[in-house]
Amino acid sequence: MKKGKSSMAFANVYFIDGYTIAGKTEKEGPIGNYFDKTIDDYYYGTKSFEKCEQKMMTEAIEGVINRNQETAPEFLIAGDLIDHNGISNYVAKKFDIPLLGIYSACASSVYSMIISANFIDAGNAETVVCAVSSHNCTSERVFRYPVEYGFPKADCSTFTVTAGAAALISSKKSNIRVTRATVGKVIDPKTMNPNDLGRSMAPAALDTFFCHMEDFNLDDDYYDLVVTGDLSEIGSEIFKLGLKHEGRKLREYNDCGLIVYDTKKQAVKRGGSGCGCCGVVAFSYLIKKLLEKKYKKILVIATGALLNKGMTNQKETIPSVAHAVALEVEL
Repeated sequence: MKKGKSSMAFANVYFIDGYTIAGKTEKEGPIGNYFDKTIDDYYYGTKSFEKCEQKMMTEAIEGVINRNQETAPEFLIAGDLIDHNGISNYVAKKFDIPLLGIYSACASSVYSMIISANFIDAGNAETVVCAVSSHNCTSERVFRYPVEYGFPKADCSTFTVTAGAAALISSKKSNIRVTRATVGKVIDPKTMNPNDLGRSMAPAALDTFFCHMEDFNLDDDYYDLVVTGDLSEIGSEIFKLGLKHEGRKLREYNDCGLIVYDTKKQAVKRGGSGCGCCGVVAFSYLIKKLLEKKYKKILVIATGALLNKGMTNQKETIPSVAHAVALEVEL
């Protein structure tokens, strides 16, 4: 059901299960024990970084389907950061499931959940599998410089998460409901530094948060936790300053890029980023915290910088988008 300017409420949509596979650096981070599987290098027994990323997304999809064989998905909604959704398209060849390939940069995990929830709420599907992936080396090649160049990373930069994540969204009941969603607008803060994407994405995250709370007429303390996708240190501080400027106070706020890594102990600069960042944190750590009843209501705001290397080389600004989805424990 449509709510307000750009939001929707769902009556019978549930999060069934998530499966996550992450890399060595992610394994060494604070939530390394929450992933279903981890790998020890950037190749994972393949001949290229791209094949490694394909293998991770494939195994994440297979993992969540095999663990829930009574809930077969009718559609696959998948996204990644490689040109023309290269990873998702090649992975989809291996499954006899209709594909909707999506791109919302690092906001793709929540974007896929919003589309699947609408399919299910409208009665056009019973179960949908959502999948995202990112890889540190494939993403650097697409957006900045190949890692083989040994190009030094700027102090303001983030570290792309190497991970594949998949989730089953369904009308079949589970302990976690997908209750609300807000589709974000493209916001252009006029930033131009492709190494400082947290700064570029923070205004979009704030806009989506304010819109979500207004559309549903919610108090600031409604959610036990509000978590952004991959603003990391710089963007998270801007997000918090934006809340303070508007006199808003949350129960708890965090960012997936700061949950997946320890920036004080790991060489990840300002924290995590990438499609896999929000996906691997939300589909593992956050879901488990909901099931443990540490949190009962979480708002996940995935953030995406809508840039490519061609545009930044032409001195274009970096617009961004953020999409939000609410996950609540079924009492």
